[in-house]
Amino acid sequence: MFEHESAHPKISFYHSDTWIYDGILMIQLQPELVIDLNLALQMQSDWHTLQNDAKKTVLDLNDLIYIEPSARTLCVTTHELLPANMIAIYARSKFLQMIGRAFKVIDCPPYRVGIFSDLNKALVWLKQ
Repeated sequence: MFEHESAHPKISFYHSDTWIYDGILMIQLQPELVIDLNLALQMQSDWHTLQNDAKKTVLDLNDLIYIEPSARTLCVTTHELLPANMIAIYARSKFLQMIGRAFKVIDCPPYRVGIFSDLNKALVWLKQ
């Protein structure tokens, strides 16, 4: 769970809890989430609705179970799943950190991506 709450209301979707904290879009995936293409499209729509002026995002992958190949392709080819120009991927497990690094190196997203096991360090990086 994120320890950083905000005066902005938290909006819960069946796929994530989302809110703005200090100008940063905070996204915490729901436990045991499996993302297929339809869900990825819905997530994209929901998150863009909430984005407002937040151009930086923290994406908490700690409870993610699996992303189907078609959903990964959407993320890689459109670069629009997350409405941001800087994304901090927050993942405590070494495996999810490795997935984040592979995304960063292989897919070369057009925005800055940082991989963090500590949420506070992710927030400091985003505020640079």
